[in-house]
Amino acid sequence: MKGLNTMYFPMLYNLDNKKILLVGGGNIAAHKLEILLKFNADITILTSEANIDFDNVIIKDFEETDVENYDIVIGATNDAKVNASIYSACKKRKIPVNIVDDKDKSDFIFPAMTVKKNLIVAVSTMGASPTAASKIRDGIEKNLPNDIEEKIEKISLYRQELINQNIPYKKRKRLLEKYYEENR
Repeated sequence: MKGLNTMYFPMLYNLDNKKILLVGGGNIAAHKLEILLKFNADITILTSEANIDFDNVIIKDFEETDVENYDIVIGATNDAKVNASIYSACKKRKIPVNIVDDKDKSDFIFPAMTVKKNLIVAVSTMGASPTAASKIRDGIEKNLPNDIEEKIEKISLYRQELINQNIPYKKRKRLLEKYYEENR
């Protein structure tokens, strides 16, 4: 059982061409869908009722075999028995699973995040208080410069120049830090 001391590793994961099953059709599932759509994932929604507007929807009750052939599964139903069944099916098949609002049945959790072109700010309280994470994220977002995307694009180009010149890592890091400070 995961408790308050559970540590989640903060990792950004490429969802291109990953098949994701989102089980549920209510407001929570719609919120998770909105987040996932920002990341080019191949999403299928499985719901017992046709109450979500999305192209790839399967309308049926959940069965354990429904998780097969998916890379990631998210359980966002309001039925504890269905969520337990989703969790069990994924564990048997070693599929990473998130059961919304149940970190004991989640291999990963969703942070509060701001997504820009070349920047993701993600804040997590590791499931202890999503509200606090959202407020902290909002505070960070308010302090981001309006032109942050352009600044990151410029430093990215400069970084690539340094890499192409085979500048050693430590020197490259110092040059990039100096460049960043000079162009804030």
